Amino acid sequence: MAQPGGGASLPVQAGEVVHTHSANNQLQTGPNQILDLDDPVVQLLDVRNPAGQGAVPNVTWNPPRFWNAGAGANEWTARNLGLVFGVTLDNATSPNIYVTAHDYEFEAAFSGGNSSFPTPGGNGAVWRLDGVTGAICLIAQLPNTGPKLGQVAWGSRGNSLYISNFEDGRIYRVTPPAACPAVPIKPFGPSGPDIFDHGTGLSTPIADDLQAGITALGRRVFAVCVNEAESRLYYGVWIEDYLNVNAAQNNEIWSVPINAAGQFAGAAQLEAAMPNLVINNTAYAYTAPPADITFGPNGNMYVGERSGNAHDSRVIEFAGGSGAWSPAPSNKWRIGNLNDGVNSAGGVGVDCEGNVWSTGYQLHLPIDSVFGLQRVNVGGNAADPTTTTNSYLVDTDNAPNQFDKFDIGSLELFRVCESCARITEETIVCKPPSTTGQPCWTYTFTLTNISGQTITQINFASPLVSPNPLVLGAPLANNQSTTITLTICGGVPGSSIDLPIILFNQQGQACCNVRKRVTLPDCRCFQLEGGLPPQVQCTGPGTFNVNMFIQPTEYAIGHVFIAATGLGLGQFAIVTPSYTPVAIAQWGFGNVPFSVNTNVPPGTQLCFTVVVHTPDFTECCSRDICIRVPDCRPGQEPCDLDFNNDGVFPDDQDVIDFMNVLAGGACSTPLCDTIDFNGNGVFPEEQDVIDFFNVLAGGPCP
Repeated sequence: MAQPGGGASLPVQAGEVVHTHSANNQLQTGPNQILDLDDPVVQLLDVRNPAGQGAVPNVTWNPPRFWNAGAGANEWTARNLGLVFGVTLDNATSPNIYVTAHDYEFEAAFSGGNSSFPTPGGNGAVWRLDGVTGAICLIAQLPNTGPKLGQVAWGSRGNSLYISNFEDGRIYRVTPPAACPAVPIKPFGPSGPDIFDHGTGLSTPIADDLQAGITALGRRVFAVCVNEAESRLYYGVWIEDYLNVNAAQNNEIWSVPINAAGQFAGAAQLEAAMPNLVINNTAYAYTAPPADITFGPNGNMYVGERSGNAHDSRVIEFAGGSGAWSPAPSNKWRIGNLNDGVNSAGGVGVDCEGNVWSTGYQLHLPIDSVFGLQRVNVGGNAADPTTTTNSYLVDTDNAPNQFDKFDIGSLELFRVCESCARITEETIVCKPPSTTGQPCWTYTFTLTNISGQTITQINFASPLVSPNPLVLGAPLANNQSTTITLTICGGVPGSSIDLPIILFNQQGQACCNVRKRVTLPDCRCFQLEGGLPPQVQCTGPGTFNVNMFIQPTEYAIGHVFIAATGLGLGQFAIVTPSYTPVAIAQWGFGNVPFSVNTNVPPGTQLCFTVVVHTPDFTECCSRDICIRVPDCRPGQEPCDLDFNNDGVFPDDQDVIDFMNVLAGGACSTPLCDTIDFNGNGVFPEEQDVIDFFNVLAGGPCP
């Protein structure tokens, strides 16, 4: 499905860019432009490997393009779509493209006016362009009288689209239907799990005036982007612009948590304020609205600004994570030649190598007047002789000397990066607080280097981690593994932190980035030694002994009470003894042995409430500890590779279930064996793991 004379085709390939824009071949200029309705407003650009395609840095390049030309009512033109800005891709095998209605008369939008350009799907149109055929489908219409929509983002949780609405400032969550609906989805109603209102949640609320037109500054949301690792939707708040200067408050980036269904699930928090605008060493009292957000493979956040003035908007990079973002120098990513590189049009994407693509205005003066896309090489162009010396340049309509100011839209880069490191065998346990009283944890994992290079140092983009950087005792070659132990201090017990991991090669260059989500255990009361479940040993049918090694984390303990909990109708589990006197110091270790007689079926999870008291009974706390009931019946076959008893073995699911149950997790079936794989009556133990993988590899049963 190649574009005539263009060469690009569907489906979208990793490294390609989907670009939105106005219908650029204008039939007349001025404030009341008449556009060519048969011009494309969405293009797929094959910008992969520019040098390999013959592109030359600092020279305008015409890459292969596709806009479903010749498909009649399914051409991606202004006649069929109207004007669109927001763009995202879903996670289908052949990614579908989503675009949203937009007003390109930005001066009118800034002052609350509306565009008179055609809107075939309505002012609140959300379109899907099929990832295989390119067919156009109107999937949703948001309530909108004319100011139209901002940006759109895809989230894997609940297969969700998030759309910012300039009419009321709210973010709408929509689940696209599999088939094109006869009637588009029309979300409405008060704020809730599928409609988020930033303005009403502020400490000083800013409510919508319920009048037709663009909503008030301060509640007006533009950029939206899901941070999958953090389970948060990030969004840009339009507080000011060049016509509405707010000397006390710059535009801001906020985030709101989302749950497993993709719904809004908590209070929003401020993540970052846009840095002050400086142009040619002159400071300005305003910033441009944040129109696009993306997260790079290094975990950093990139924000593309969009201005009604065109030449005072930037691409800004932030490092860190939720609640701890820090901006890079504002001139790291200079876009275009005017005003020292502050010509962003509000679209930004980052490829797997860390190169940044941005939409922009006047990218190539005085050579030619490029309005379109610029690729800045990894590391930025602050030190380059000019802003475009080492950049690849693409003019949106391949007419470099045509004046397309304000007609350039956003972009979405399809990024599929191979991981360069594998993290396995993770454990995280509480440790004594820091000298300043912050909660701390020991995080241990095995890292396998699959970057293709030898690494000598690892950096962690988090202020909570030490040692940082970590200089390896010996170089780690490709495909080799090492065990890493870190201390994490200062997080919130029971929450998760984002841990970007950067590998450095022998030349001291960052060669690989991995992003890891780490859940911090709740350190209250006590923890199990090493974070491992209690050991269980059969003594007869329905009876077994338990050795529970505990570590008090709040105070020394002298008494332990244990009782089964959560039993079903007719079930019993008798704990003997139910009370044990102990003498275990705070942060010390001690075994609390007990036996169980139960009729709970083998393989079922059985939980116990464990209450611990100080020696003088003045304080107490409790936790529930769960085990998997062992099969203590005579004749259980040892070394059974069909661990989950689904009749299929050996298969990957048996391995997954064995490791999950070993870690105290769930089985994919209700019939899993116990983890006493070798049948010696002692588990969990390292020998069970060794024997399981030996037998899986064809070795003998011990």
